[in-house]
Amino acid sequence: MTALAPFRSRPAHVPVPSTVRREDVGDAAWFGLLRDGVLRPLWQDVAVRADLAETPELRARGLSPLVPTRAVVGRASAAWVHVGGPLPARVDLLFAPGSRRTDPHPLRTAAEAHLSPGDAQPIGPVRVTSVQRTGLDVARSEPPARAAPLLAALRGVGFDPLLALDELARLGPARGVRRARTVLTDCARAAPG
Repeated sequence: MTALAPFRSRPAHVPVPSTVRREDVGDAAWFGLLRDGVLRPLWQDVAVRADLAETPELRARGLSPLVPTRAVVGRASAAWVHVGGPLPARVDLLFAPGSRRTDPHPLRTAAEAHLSPGDAQPIGPVRVTSVQRTGLDVARSEPPARAAPLLAALRGVGFDPLLALDELARLGPARGVRRARTVLTDCARAAPG
């Protein structure tokens, strides 16, 4: 008579990747993994493994399905990638002037922007505006009440509002410059010297 293998009442451990998309596991597994604390929500239908600290790379990975290779994540979305905080409702994408933009999608916006070589950097699988460029763009594009806390958070990772004011002076009478000057001046005054 042959001996039977011992019965295992628990399934073998299955490693969970650092980020998981709802579409990759199905609704039942998605909600089960969230309920059991294996995953925690990151952005939209992307979750991060619960035992991992949220990093810029993980946040960038969460946005990556919406970011074409020719685009750069910018504005408030780039601030979220750099420092976390309030989730962006949509991903702000920047494209070189005259280049083909992306197809419309309810979870992303597209704008043209001149980016110097140092204005974008790879973070995870996407390119994101640098902390300095992000702060300048946030000051120009966001209402002051929303821009102020984002700029304060960016200051914690290297944003310099005085340098941004100098860069702003070179822009001349461009869109959002007057508003940005006020917000950046307030940020510089509030920041420790």
